[in-house]
Amino acid sequence: MTPLLTKKEFIDRTKHSNIFKMRGSISAIDQALDIWHKNRTLDNTVLVYKECRHWTKAKAGKTTETSLKRQTQVKFLTNDALNWIWHLDPQLGKARLAFENKKRLATAAPLQTQAMPGVYHHERALYEQSGKTRAPSATLLDGRYDPASNNNTEFSNLSEADFKGLDESLGKQFSVVYLKKMERLRDLMVVENHRLLKADGQPLTTTGLAGWPYAIDAYGNLFTKNDRALNLHDKCMFNHSSFNAGNDVVCAGMICVNNGMLQRISNNSGHYKPSRRNLFNAAQALIQELGAAGAAGALVEFWSFHEAGFINIYDFPIAAFQAAGGLPANPVGRMKAH
Repeated sequence: MTPLLTKKEFIDRTKHSNIFKMRGSISAIDQALDIWHKNRTLDNTVLVYKECRHWTKAKAGKTTETSLKRQTQVKFLTNDALNWIWHLDPQLGKARLAFENKKRLATAAPLQTQAMPGVYHHERALYEQSGKTRAPSATLLDGRYDPASNNNTEFSNLSEADFKGLDESLGKQFSVVYLKKMERLRDLMVVENHRLLKADGQPLTTTGLAGWPYAIDAYGNLFTKNDRALNLHDKCMFNHSSFNAGNDVVCAGMICVNNGMLQRISNNSGHYKPSRRNLFNAAQALIQELGAAGAAGALVEFWSFHEAGFINIYDFPIAAFQAAGGLPANPVGRMKAH
């Protein structure tokens, strides 16, 4: 493998025509390259890639001579860093390629998505305000909120400012995991030979009766992991919002898979409360990818959040759910909404 540019080489290729100009934001790439040449680890390679991506997004649309020269060099460096990521971790490289392929296809035909409604939407807002360093957990804050002490305002009706104030009053202790792009690629599922495979190339098998939480991003990428195996303390949670860092999803819920074969998929997500249409789109995408052989016998479990105070649960064979015009007369399950 050809090494990445050294810090000096990169500076020489991207220097400003005015020698008195400071390096500015591109200096973050300089420093990342300096770190990489001291230790060519995967983490340091990802750091170079991230700094290149950050700079490219920040300078999008700039057309000065220096900006165009730098954009060309940063693009080359981004691709070189990706090649090194693939070299150091082929599984991660393969997952990223699969992700980008989906993204490219979805750009031409965007998928309908669902945002987190109500108070859960504040998680993402505060995450962005923190510089994407921390997201407060609405679930954990809810358990410590007293409406009687707040003019009888229900937690679900808190404004963003009140939600932020509650988080601050509790010392910003309660957080939700929001995965970065390279982190979530570890949980990306790919389809080969009608089966769902994990990043290590092994067929996915979920555990537990309910299966594992999943989320499908705006490009149709499916992420899932065993959240019960995570070693989190009682002030931190992993939720459906964790997979896509609080961004919109095509659908989210629980998924059951055995040896790569889809068994069941639901829209059981309190954070997103996906609609029947969201679940339909998720089932449709999986059928198209897995084919009849990979989805045969699978069930779609629809959670209806429409009745005030209750959640009704309906089961459909996946093919019947595609064609069904209405719900069965009686749900297979019914519970009080939290």
